[in-house]
Amino acid sequence: MHEKPNPHRLGFFYAVYPGDTSTRTGCSGQVILDTKMGVHNARASTTAGGRWPMAEAVDASFRYLTTADLEAIATYLKTVPARHDAADSKPVDAWGAAYADLAGVRGQALPKTAADMTGPQLYDAYCSTCHQARGEGSFDGGLPPLFHNTATGRSNTDNLVMAILDGVQLHGHGSTLQMPGFAGELSDQQVTTLGNYVTQHFGNPSAKVSVDQVRTLRAGGAASHLVLIARVTVAAIIVILAAIVLALGRRRRRPHAEAPH
Repeated sequence: MHEKPNPHRLGFFYAVYPGDTSTRTGCSGQVILDTKMGVHNARASTTAGGRWPMAEAVDASFRYLTTADLEAIATYLKTVPARHDAADSKPVDAWGAAYADLAGVRGQALPKTAADMTGPQLYDAYCSTCHQARGEGSFDGGLPPLFHNTATGRSNTDNLVMAILDGVQLHGHGSTLQMPGFAGELSDQQVTTLGNYVTQHFGNPSAKVSVDQVRTLRAGGAASHLVLIARVTVAAIIVILAAIVLALGRRRRRPHAEAPH
């Protein structure tokens, strides 16, 4: 299905769910049901939400399954042996709390250079309208809080970066949950500053975002070795087949060369 550089990745980006075996004693398949119901109602769950490509799987497939099918998948997932990432010292949806320090930046002049905007300034400009000043999310539950959120609590911050760059879109039955992407507005440095502000104040404070990481993810991720492996494999097969054909050709000519005059 995909290249698997570490045991907790699905495709290129994390599939985010609370029963991730890196943080629990087992894989909680109940999240399949939670995710399906959340998408059905276009409500944002911090513990059963998915990001690309998991979001695509939910949007295009899981939300159309019957409850019985989802329960069957959940039952199987409960049998998956637990895995633990040493970098995750507690469940990824247990980090953070409401936090606010925007009073000191509101009403103040912004830096002359956008790249010099601070974390609070970037958060106030791009995040606080939906996620609120204290990161509590929308009051009706339609948009998630940033604390106790798997995207901000995980030690690997790829999901958070991709959410900032590309946004999140989940289509429910008659309604849609949307977060805009800011790839066209924020520089690599700004995404890094914003990402680190969010993890420091709402999520896992040991999680870090780097400029190189943002640049790589913006470009589509690290180059895959699968294409090279495929090409080398094809070339090796061609060489082997050529050697076999050559050997057979020599065998066929040998009797004629040794025949008496």
